[in-house]
Amino acid sequence: MFSNFPDIISGLKRNKKRIFFEFALLFVLCAVTIFLFYFAISPEGNSDSTVAIFEALDVAQGNVLLKGWYLSELNFYFSETLPKVLMLFFGFSPKTILYFAPAFFWGLVVYLSLKIVFKKSENSWASFWIIAALIGLPAPFFIKSVLKNNNIHIGCLIIGLFLIWRMGGEAVGIRKIFLLQPDCRNVF
Repeated sequence: MFSNFPDIISGLKRNKKRIFFEFALLFVLCAVTIFLFYFAISPEGNSDSTVAIFEALDVAQGNVLLKGWYLSELNFYFSETLPKVLMLFFGFSPKTILYFAPAFFWGLVVYLSLKIVFKKSENSWASFWIIAALIGLPAPFFIKSVLKNNNIHIGCLIIGLFLIWRMGGEAVGIRKIFLLQPDCRNVF
């Protein structure tokens, strides 16, 4: 009954790459299908994404304190507006910033997350796959909302991850730091 069992095991070892490839292909097809469905049913963006661009344009033209602007208490001045002002100084157009900045900032979130995990982990590949599953793979589902509503606290995430990375991967006391930063008060 079990005489051909070693042949089955050796056959599975030979086909391991093929099985992995088939599951990876199935995963990618499912992810693309779900993304396209989400893209089709998601609502349109709002004006929040352009407010930071207009603020950055006004700051770049000399209105550093944004006189004449009526902003809410959470205006994201340090976490969203100032990086866009720097991009304007480097020659990016407002339309380019509208689409490039969110993708660039999300890339920084993934990069800093990997730096923190690799600094603290002994098993780097397992850590890599955890970050990919939690931050990297969901990113395609956020594409539409990130591009249309780029004022989504990505700057606060970058500041927090940068501080955690510089503190050696320890998040002790990070909440106290963020309570001093008015832009990030409601995020952490």
